[in-house]
Amino acid sequence: MVAAPVRVQQQVDRENLRLRQVQNALARIQAENPQQLADAQQRLNAARTI
Repeated sequence: MVAAPVRVQQQVDRENLRLRQVQNALARIQAENPQQLADAQQRLNAARTI
């Protein structure tokens, strides 16, 4: 009975980690190139819809 909530939490944790990684990459890109920024924002938005 406890296994399912644990698996769900692990999946949530993995997805949150991925979002943080993308957000960190976005922050690094912001000062470099406006087109890279736009592309990174699209990837972030796509990741949020999964």
